Amino acid sequence: MISFVFYASVERCDNLKQTLRMLEQREKLIDKEIIIVWQDEGPQIENTTSINLKMDTYRKPKQCNEGVKAATNKIVALLDSDRILPKNYFAEQSSKLVEKEFITTTHLLKCKKPYEDHQIDEFKFEGLKEFRSKTIEIQRKNLFSGNTLFYKKDYLDCGGMDENYVGYGYADNDMTRTVEKYGCISTYVDCPEIHLWHPVEINYEGHRLQMFKIISATNLMYYCKKWQLKDLKAETIIQEVYKNINKFPEKLQDQFKKAYRFRYGSILH
Repeated sequence: MISFVFYASVERCDNLKQTLRMLEQREKLIDKEIIIVWQDEGPQIENTTSINLKMDTYRKPKQCNEGVKAATNKIVALLDSDRILPKNYFAEQSSKLVEKEFITTTHLLKCKKPYEDHQIDEFKFEGLKEFRSKTIEIQRKNLFSGNTLFYKKDYLDCGGMDENYVGYGYADNDMTRTVEKYGCISTYVDCPEIHLWHPVEINYEGHRLQMFKIISATNLMYYCKKWQLKDLKAETIIQEVYKNINKFPEKLQDQFKKAYRFRYGSILH
């Protein structure tokens, strides 16, 4: 058996329902436990267990940690609410999974618009190909960006995701570094993962926010400081936000400034 843990929000409910339909069709060979960790408070979906965190802000690490802890099976598939894998992918990969191994796919096909189930089944859709970075490059998807298979014990032994990350950005990079620090194996399977279309936005303090570059940059500074990274691309992103800081809401400016002092040890002028 596999425990499928989805992290989701009410706004992505249509994505989630399509993902669940396709999962049921494509994974008939395994018994499944399905846990949905709602950021907010979602509907009860048949044959699933819901955890309603009632948070007004997207916190992926919190959702993932709560879901994995609640899983009753040894093997967990941790999934974003908008991912579809090939037929019998989880049955095949779980049969090969070894201790201290974390499995994902090499690449994704990002849908350019919504598609019906049959269009996805027949591969009649347009998708932008995105490759995962095996070296944990910033601004690239990685081991924990939407689809990861592992033993529950290994996830918990590594300490789970760092819940200091709030909003969008770099919690997945952080967790990838964490499992590698603990000597775990990162395995990338050469097959496509379909990423369903949805608006580019997150929930932040009860609002659907599209302008979240400053939130991502704030998380990036924490990430670089934590892991003692010196990355030219990261510095460019941070300084770009810094130069345009007045364009963002005041509260987000304050959070950015706090992270800036944490990262650089100086006060913004």
